[in-house]
Amino acid sequence: MKLKPMLFNLLLNVKKIIFVAFVSYMAKVMQTALAVRDLWFILADILIYVVIYFLTMILVIGKFNYVLMLPFVVWVLLYILALIYFVPRLSKLSRNQADARSLMTGRITDAYTNISTIKLFSHAGREANFAKVAMKEFLASVNNQMRLVSWIEIINHLLSMLLVIGTAIAAIWLWSNNEIMVGVIATSTAMALRLNGISHWVMWEMTSLYEQVGTLQDGLNTLSMHQEIKDEKNAKDLQIKKASVSFQNIVFNYPAQKKSVIHNFSLHIRPGEKVGLVGRSGSGKSTLVNLLLRFYDLKAGVIMIDNQDISKVKQNSLREKIGMVTQDTSLLHRSVKDNIVYGRPNATQKEIIHAAKRAKAHDFIMQL
Repeated sequence: MKLKPMLFNLLLNVKKIIFVAFVSYMAKVMQTALAVRDLWFILADILIYVVIYFLTMILVIGKFNYVLMLPFVVWVLLYILALIYFVPRLSKLSRNQADARSLMTGRITDAYTNISTIKLFSHAGREANFAKVAMKEFLASVNNQMRLVSWIEIINHLLSMLLVIGTAIAAIWLWSNNEIMVGVIATSTAMALRLNGISHWVMWEMTSLYEQVGTLQDGLNTLSMHQEIKDEKNAKDLQIKKASVSFQNIVFNYPAQKKSVIHNFSLHIRPGEKVGLVGRSGSGKSTLVNLLLRFYDLKAGVIMIDNQDISKVKQNSLREKIGMVTQDTSLLHRSVKDNIVYGRPNATQKEIIHAAKRAKAHDFIMQL
């Protein structure tokens, strides 16, 4: 349980652009924690149950006659070789199938979500073909997986047959030489048959183990992700007195771009002054706001609020002091009240109603 909040808090502090590019990180918080739990359960089952059962069986068989141990030892060696060969391949094919299923589900969901647009442009046939390609890829991944599963079952049955036949032949030979009693034949053969059932279970558990390891590795990559925007060691809270804002010769470009989005830009906004930024799409208007909120660090220059460098104050205190109305219309999946007070959690009921009325939203909220 400790891993879930640790991953959640870490991802909250990752640079904003990561979430724009990789929305799938949302699911990794739960997947990684569950993978750790399942990994330990599988290891415990395999190591405790199988090892204890096999060692006990070998000791019992050995007490009858050491020759009876030979078929079991040979079977174990061949079975381990089969695991080493098949399990990683099956795990890889399972991941490929999961990816293909996600792609197929995504395309189908995308089509149904945007059904109005599809009908508006009469692209139902085009979307059907687009989804059909993903369905074919998914079917191909399933066929590849089932083909390997068939080979695993064949090899597993062959090894089990060899074990049972080998054990029976060894037991009958020892009985014919008066080295064991007739009851040992039934006992050793029954143990071989029981091992046959366990071998199938172990094979699938090992496959699941590899899948959980893969999920865990993916989660660890997320955990080790570099947090580029960090508070300085001795960062202080932002103190607002007059609320003047100054951009001083700032330079900025996004990590994937060499060309600067903003180059040697300067702007001074006096307390209480209203300023409008006008420019074509992509000229850097939204980027300026993101830089003021310190979602990104500058390449050069400085941004000052009341003569305080925003890179030297705590990020939370900076963003708490800035009110912003975004173009994003999405809401948190909570109550209307929770969404209204999100920027000021301690707001009173009177302030909430006043804010709703100023936003011309009070009337339709009351009708919900």
